[in-house]
Amino acid sequence: MNLMKLGEKALAQNASLARISNTRSSRKSSNPNKGRRGQVFQTFARPGRGLTAFILFLVQTIGLFPAVVFALPSNPSVQAGSATTTQTAPDTLTINQSTQKAIINWDSFSISNPERVDFQLSHGASGVTLNRVTGDTPSNIFGTLTSNGQFMLINPNGILFGANSRVDVNGLVATTSDISNSDFMAGNYNFNIAPDIARSIINRGSLNVADGGLLALVAPGVANEGIINAKLGRVSLAGANTFTLDLYGDQLVNIGLNSQVTEKVIGPNGDALNALVSNSGSIFADAGTVRLDVNSAKGIVDNVINMDGVIQAQSFQQKNGKIILSGGSSGNVQVNGTLDASGYGAGETGGTVHVLGENLNLLGATKIDTSGDFGGGEILVGGDYQGKGAVQNAQNNNVYSNAEFYADALTQGNGGRIIFWADRRTQFLGRLKARGGKLFGDGGFAEVSGKEELFFNGTADLSASNGKTGSLLLDPDTITVKNGSGSTASGAVTIGGSSVNNATIYENTLEALSSTTDIILLADDSITMENLSDGTLDLAQGSGNSVTFTATAGNITFSDTSDALQTAGGAITFTAGGTITLGALTSGGGDITLKSKDLNFAGAINSGAGSLAITAQNRVVSFGVTTITPTTLGLGDATGTDMTLSGAELGRITTTNLTLTSASVTVDNVTAANSNNISGTVTLNATEDNSSVTFNNTSTFNTLTVNADQGIAINGNLTTDTGALTLEGDADNSADTGDSISIASGVTLTSASSMTLDATTGGISSAGTASFNATGNLAFNNTFISGGATTLSAGTTGDITLTNSANDFTGAVSITSARNVTLVDTNAIDLGASTISGTFGLTAGGAVTDSGTLAVTGTTTITAGSTNNI
Repeated sequence: MNLMKLGEKALAQNASLARISNTRSSRKSSNPNKGRRGQVFQTFARPGRGLTAFILFLVQTIGLFPAVVFALPSNPSVQAGSATTTQTAPDTLTINQSTQKAIINWDSFSISNPERVDFQLSHGASGVTLNRVTGDTPSNIFGTLTSNGQFMLINPNGILFGANSRVDVNGLVATTSDISNSDFMAGNYNFNIAPDIARSIINRGSLNVADGGLLALVAPGVANEGIINAKLGRVSLAGANTFTLDLYGDQLVNIGLNSQVTEKVIGPNGDALNALVSNSGSIFADAGTVRLDVNSAKGIVDNVINMDGVIQAQSFQQKNGKIILSGGSSGNVQVNGTLDASGYGAGETGGTVHVLGENLNLLGATKIDTSGDFGGGEILVGGDYQGKGAVQNAQNNNVYSNAEFYADALTQGNGGRIIFWADRRTQFLGRLKARGGKLFGDGGFAEVSGKEELFFNGTADLSASNGKTGSLLLDPDTITVKNGSGSTASGAVTIGGSSVNNATIYENTLEALSSTTDIILLADDSITMENLSDGTLDLAQGSGNSVTFTATAGNITFSDTSDALQTAGGAITFTAGGTITLGALTSGGGDITLKSKDLNFAGAINSGAGSLAITAQNRVVSFGVTTITPTTLGLGDATGTDMTLSGAELGRITTTNLTLTSASVTVDNVTAANSNNISGTVTLNATEDNSSVTFNNTSTFNTLTVNADQGIAINGNLTTDTGALTLEGDADNSADTGDSISIASGVTLTSASSMTLDATTGGISSAGTASFNATGNLAFNNTFISGGATTLSAGTTGDITLTNSANDFTGAVSITSARNVTLVDTNAIDLGASTISGTFGLTAGGAVTDSGTLAVTGTTTITAGSTNNI
């Protein structure tokens, strides 16, 4: 230790003597390779300096200090532009540059502590100095470096900024890559001359650029262990052999596609770096951009990027910060530190953080924050939404327990956007939050997915104090909801290992998520809920919130159909490309929507005060005991096949309002007992092109509305016990003559309220005798052609209106009861026994006869054809 101190003192003394000697001497060296270092060794050789020289030799020999560290830059040679060098003090070198650009070659470029080098450019911030080291020694910057312009340092041997170094420049580019003089002077900053040996740039000191400035460290290996400051500016740490730079535009460093690092990189201590780009220090670039980029061949190092320090690019004056870690197409990107692009200042929004690469490991000390006072920002880890978009997709994405991710809106505004994606597998054990603002604003959006494999056992909070809860999307190929709770033994999946088994999420995890998120499970194939020991997946979504299961090409299956899924008022939506097989569903008043090719119900479907919409492309396979109040129930959809509704199926449903939607609908033998549990309106919709509704047998409903694209066929008595009967045989208002209402002979239509028949093009017809009995108004809005006697009734308070000029009554027309009646017949008409308490108006194209008693209390107006009798 004493020897080290003695040697250090001797080095300092002799370096000082060398500078003094050099300052006093005006004679230039005749040796072009002899610079300031040569003068140092000349000083050592003077009489009386033997002990000092010996100590220096001994210290260098035993490796306590790197050889020739303590010296100012040596032997400058101006290659382009105009610049002069002056030693203004024993430990200070000043470079004055009068042109906007200059190129200076140096034998060596090192600065000891407390030495300093000052660049003074007459063009200030727009001036650029390219400093190129042509010797074979690395640059060791242990002192102070300043420039009022842009400072560039090229040294293919490597660059080290020591722990006590300080750099204050307008802009800084330090690299091991070279550039041609002509490209530089022309403003083509194409650093396309790769170093012969993969060397590194290490910062252990303090690097500072002016507000809005650029700081770029580019080499096969780059490490920041110190402090970097670039407020409003751009910071780039890039692991590559070549690159291009837009100095006056967006100031981005673009790594050449052909510049892969293909060999291990040697650090200043002679050992290979364990990461091509690393940050264990602190980088500050508020309202700016920080990028860590690598382009390397596979297998060079374990981690292409290692980030266990701090990177801060907070929002400032309504300008967001951006942090990007991009590991390229091979290798691992590891994060175990803080990435902060938040906007906590009043009125600020959060910025952007992207962590990209082939394999991602976000360890337990990871904290990524893009929260903002007026809105959350964006976090992308491994890709964008569903693996789409321009950013690179990861193959594997591993988030350890205790890793934290924030995109909150703090005061007002919406929560931000957080995406975790991998084309192969993702394991997420961390915590994410994208909450809405305290005053107002909705919760944000989060997606966690491994396309082939996903294990989710983390937490998510997308809640909103005064807004709508946000959604969490889990969307791999297949999903299995497992019983109880689970975790991995190590808390992390080994990339390429087997601890993840396709897509797994545990019952207790879903239940915990449900209190703070809307849950969306989206599988390309199938979703299976395994047997639950407690029998219930109990989700806390309340009114206005939702849970959605979608199996795009497969099935949604409850393995044990005695199990149940329930919410506390939240909506439930299940959509499957195949079959849905369920136990019980209870929504506590939320809407329930079920859509698939086929559906199997084993338990009760209870939406309380909510609605139920069931759509089956083929048909409902089986109903259990189903309780819904009220509901909208759709069976089949516009792309499905025909559907038959039986009284037995209808009898298993208790509801207020029921809507059935399919291609064509056939109704078979629905009795009053079957439909009594549907207290409101049953609506049958057959609105696909050429679809129709057919009643094969007697059918009874409380209230019935039928809408058909191409006709309604009534082959049995049709009755509504408590409400209106409305038949629309031309729902699309087309010119198709098949758009009609056809009534079989002997059929009676009965309505406890009004009755309306409408078929714009094809009209309404009966094959024989027919009766139409309403307790309210009875209206045929289009042509009616009867094949036999017709009986009409509207009760004592209802009106009867059949006024189409093409009406044709073949048999007698009897009006058993009505208030006001208006009839039109294009031909002769025979009136049967009729009782009308109001007015009666009749217009016939032929004779008018009366085969029964006609009793009219009010005014009667009868008009026959001009040549016919009444």
